[in-house]
Amino acid sequence: MFETPRAVANAAPADGYIQPNFGHALRIWWALFWRTTIIAAILQYGLGLLARNLYASGDLSARAAVLTAQYGGYVLNYAVAFFVVYYVLHKTFRHFRIALFESWGTPQQKTLEPTLPRSARIWWTYTWRTIVYTMVVYVAALLPLTVFVGIVNKGSPLALLFMSVAGFLGGGAASLFAIHSNILDEDFGNFRVAIAPRTFSVPGAEIVAASVAPVQVSLDQKQS
Repeated sequence: MFETPRAVANAAPADGYIQPNFGHALRIWWALFWRTTIIAAILQYGLGLLARNLYASGDLSARAAVLTAQYGGYVLNYAVAFFVVYYVLHKTFRHFRIALFESWGTPQQKTLEPTLPRSARIWWTYTWRTIVYTMVVYVAALLPLTVFVGIVNKGSPLALLFMSVAGFLGGGAASLFAIHSNILDEDFGNFRVAIAPRTFSVPGAEIVAASVAPVQVSLDQKQS
């Protein structure tokens, strides 16, 4: 409410613009989420095997093995997310694509290339916002739920499974909210993340096509 109103009508982007909605955020989130989860899970499994082998051979202390198992997964997950973000920024979805336009208020609103530095800025916002929102979800919902389930079914395998699933869903909801609220249509310095049509449009293409059509018809008539 304290932000300066965006000058949406200043200039229309050359490649079109679609107002982002929850459906766009959901599709982008799913493209990020399942790829990051699967790749990170495979790497975490390999990291666990490596840590156990190093511990068994005496090349890794017990404390280092435990720390690797506890925190290595988080590091791998965030590292994988960076490359997945870069991939998704270049991905064309079924009904739309992600486009990087110049920031709000820029006269030309040109389309920018999703380079690694720009991807890194988006990834960083996505990561720290997701961490903050996950902590909020944990304090507001998961922590009271954990206490309740622990009292009712203390140590039960079903209770542990329930809490694991709840934590997984809470993290997914936090990352979806971060994309919808802090990524789409938001400024990142000199660019913003927008939703655009699947195909690139060229200004004036319709006028050129309309002027060429009568010439083509006359040529066909002469040939016939």
